[in-house]
Order: sequence, then structure tokens, then C-alpha cells
Amino acid sequence: MTPGAYLCLRRTAAGLTLDDVALMTETTPPVSARSRAEWLGLIEADEMPIAAETVEALRGAFPFDPHVLIHLIAIHAGGPVTPPQLCRACGCSWNDACLDDHDQGCAWSAGDPTLCTACERNAVATAAA
Repeated sequence: MTPGAYLCLRRTAAGLTLDDVALMTETTPPVSARSRAEWLGLIEADEMPIAAETVEALRGAFPFDPHVLIHLIAIHAGGPVTPPQLCRACGCSWNDACLDDHDQGCAWSAGDPTLCTACERNAVATAAA
């Protein structure tokens, strides 16, 4: 998984659009929300590197694990780093598990270790509908 794909999954899992995040973040110097949304889209497409200040701003908008992001950036740059285990549907990891209605964290699916139990339940519910 690329750094941009990870951020996109975590943003989407939080129920936010690029425009939502653009409205929640500030830049220095100030630029329009439309420009911020386009810039965030380039980051998610891995066409623009992500700066430390941007990581901090995005962490204020939606939850993700900065350590996972650092690992993915290193892997994307060709570094010999072991990929973290991430849910292919929402991007969660052990350090930023999905929470259910009772604030209980998800686990890894027994049937598919690339899915968390929350996404596995959603996939089953969607298939049954």
C-alpha cells in the first residue's frame, strides 16, 4: 500500500471527503480550500510528497497512525522496511483500530488477514442486502 492510498483509506473511513479535509486544515501561506483539496488529492495519488507539517495538520482532521505512514513512505522510497499489517478496506492497524458502537476495537479477520473484523462485518452485511 502506498502512503497516499493509506491516507485516502483512513480519510474515507472517517467519512470525510477531500473538500471536508481541505476546509478543516490551514496552510501557510493561506490558499483557497479548492487548492488545498487539489493538493491533498495529489498527496493521496502519491504525486506530491507529504511534509511533516502536513502530517500534523491531517492528524487533526482524521485518525491515522503516523508510524505506519512513515513506514509506507520508506517502503515507497525503496527502503528495506517490513510492511505493516493494514486492513485493505479501511487502512486500520493495531495502533489505530476501528471502534464499534461500544468503543471496542476491531481485530484481524480469521478468514482474511487483510481485513479487519469491522470491515469483514460490513462486507457480509453488504453482500446480504
